[in-house]
Amino acid sequence: MEIIGQHAFSGCSGLSSITIPNSVINIGDGGFFDCNGLSSITILSHDYKIESDIFGSYGTITKFKNPVVIVKGYRNSGVQELVDEMNSKYTDTVFEFVALDEVDKGALEELYQSCQEKEKDDYTEESWNDFQAAMTSAKKALDDEKATQEEVEKALVELEAACEALELKPTPAPKKEQVIAYTKKYSKPLSAKSFKLKAKVTVGNGAVLSKVS
Repeated sequence: MEIIGQHAFSGCSGLSSITIPNSVINIGDGGFFDCNGLSSITILSHDYKIESDIFGSYGTITKFKNPVVIVKGYRNSGVQELVDEMNSKYTDTVFEFVALDEVDKGALEELYQSCQEKEKDDYTEESWNDFQAAMTSAKKALDDEKATQEEVEKALVELEAACEALELKPTPAPKKEQVIAYTKKYSKPLSAKSFKLKAKVTVGNGAVLSKVS
């Protein structure tokens, strides 16, 4: 949605604050006419075009209950010019421009860089695919100069969740030590011949006779 039509919220007196998303670049004449309870309006567009009086209609202007209405927007986006124009038309209400801080991408950038070190081969295919999808969204938010803080925070939450959901691949079971089992017993009997020594000694002329059997 790029345009909020004429009198889209006309008469919503109970509306106290509203945030217009960054896709909206124009609000039709009287878009918030007679929303007299408004005290804060935030326009997130980086390229807002002033073409109408969003609080007035056919020469009639809203009588706000609050003496000050805060209008938040980015610098050089057209929102500050809108505030200046409103202040030139309204005498009983002051429109105060508050510049939005630049989008903080520090946390997302830090997480993205740390996730770059993860290796595909370490994780299951399904969890890795989800992780890569989150990484792609994070990179898109980091590279988009017009990304809102809301979009950056969403990418951060998704990447954190994808990191936590990564599943390591199962570790292969270690090889069992081989054990040699002997199913039969082997034995080799030891045998030896036995023998007897029989000797008969005859004395005579220094001769020794022996008989071995």
